[in-house]
Amino acid sequence: MQIQEFSDFLTNMVSPLLAGATVSPPSRRQQRTARSLAAFSVGRIELKVRESSAAEMEYTLSRTQEFDDSEKQLVESLVMTYTEAKEAAGSLIEHLVDYILARAIARAVAPNVLPQQETIVKVLSKFSDWSAQTYEGTRVSCGVIVHAMSQGGQDDLTFDEVMGEDFSKALSDGVETWWGIDAAGVFQGFATEVAGIGDALEADAARQTGQQRGDHGLFPFRYRGLATEAHSGRVGITLNRNGEVLLFADGSLKFAKRRGSWVHFAHQATIKQMSNGGRGPKELRQAIYESCIDVSFSRSGACIGLLSRINEEAFLESHMVAATDILGIDGSLKTKVASRLIRNLKFHMVPRLIRKELLGLDGAIVLRADGTFYAAGAILDLGDVERGNQGGRSAAARALGQYGLGVKVSADGLISGYRVGAEHVETAFKVG
Repeated sequence: MQIQEFSDFLTNMVSPLLAGATVSPPSRRQQRTARSLAAFSVGRIELKVRESSAAEMEYTLSRTQEFDDSEKQLVESLVMTYTEAKEAAGSLIEHLVDYILARAIARAVAPNVLPQQETIVKVLSKFSDWSAQTYEGTRVSCGVIVHAMSQGGQDDLTFDEVMGEDFSKALSDGVETWWGIDAAGVFQGFATEVAGIGDALEADAARQTGQQRGDHGLFPFRYRGLATEAHSGRVGITLNRNGEVLLFADGSLKFAKRRGSWVHFAHQATIKQMSNGGRGPKELRQAIYESCIDVSFSRSGACIGLLSRINEEAFLESHMVAATDILGIDGSLKTKVASRLIRNLKFHMVPRLIRKELLGLDGAIVLRADGTFYAAGAILDLGDVERGNQGGRSAAARALGQYGLGVKVSADGLISGYRVGAEHVETAFKVG
């Protein structure tokens, strides 16, 4: 692989998967003993990437939030898959981008089960094809659970056979219903959110390992049924009516194809980054993150600020929130309704679906350091803050970042976090 080709591969295929990551020009390799294709550097905010274990040059992927082990493994899988595909395809490699990404993703979620990998690639390809199609005038939605074992089934109906027919577009919605197929792509049955396809023993094992459906989970809450079924080696895949493909494994959202590009979700690294090193109540940070994921996939947008203890007083003195928007006083009708929904609960104690509705209010949610609501649906007075090319939501999130953490969820689904850096407000993380 030529240097420019590998550079284009990292820029166009790898970095978009890792939100906020940039690619630096190549440099001569420093550590000659490392055999892996990707290695952590400068703590974990950099990944050194090379084309092969013998390559003389290496590239640097960098961003403000740390990379985690799953992202390092994903990068290695992408490099290996790309190299293999290029050797086989030669000049046709440009036409194989979608296949390469699908293959690398399948390897990442099912590293030791080749038949399951093959089936996952088929499902991703089919759902990508369907993402721009309709059935009887409605955008297609569908869901599948891919098991880790090959079990066979009645009449050995296969995914290829059934999904090759137009009627299959109406067989499930990927939210309340989905198909179960084995590792070889043979249909096992039909499942719903209420009753899965596993037997009673399997369901009991899921409860004991904490896979039961509840108010928490690192996935869009709308897809909790499929997400919680995706454990013990099973992989869940859904296509929604926005044309997005979501992939679940280990009980959480791992990847999503949005606006034609694949993105990876490093949940724990982002939650850690929200506290600038892991300080603060994790349950609160996770609740904020989960709700941002919910809003991201509802395409509604949101803004939320989490004040740090040392900056709470300074924020109150800034008068950024109008008196009528402060909860707990005789404020506006919107404030009174929000207070009724919150019922004096801290953010992470409010039911998840209610949190999503509160974030949908026009304006920002502002939380004290312990999760107590200060305002909900507040229109912030930003004074003379220079907005530049920023929209109102970005400017508000950056302003809140001066006093702790500001998070913006764009209408297109991107989640951005801001906080004070060494000299000014900086981007703390990007997700999705």
